[in-house]
Amino acid sequence: MSELLGSAFSGGEFTPRAAISGNLTPPLFGDILTITPPAGQKVRLTHLSTATPSDESGISVSFGASVLVSALALTGDNPSSGTRFSVGNYQPYAAATPPAGNFQYFTGKTDEPLIINKDIGGTSVTIYYGYEIGE
Repeated sequence: MSELLGSAFSGGEFTPRAAISGNLTPPLFGDILTITPPAGQKVRLTHLSTATPSDESGISVSFGASVLVSALALTGDNPSSGTRFSVGNYQPYAAATPPAGNFQYFTGKTDEPLIINKDIGGTSVTIYYGYEIGE
């Protein structure tokens, strides 16, 4: 017998209640994605990337007023320099260049919105994202 998502996971810093994914197609300007959690819940960003080999420059990731990533190039491959990043469990990379700019996930505080922003101009490539809503 299968369990409801909410009863299958409990405890810890974050308990997922829903998982959502999608993509953002160009051109998009300014705040290109804003996710506001339901009252009393949090957002966890679990994936953010582009398709290889395209990058999207000037991408920022924030929760409320806290900027976690400021105007860096979002990538789908080789997020290993101080100017390129991605979010997610798996990103392909060359054997000699581990993904130092790859982050497993970012989790906001309770009731804090997730904001993905493009700093100047519009996006030029498709951006892929995934997030969870939970407590």
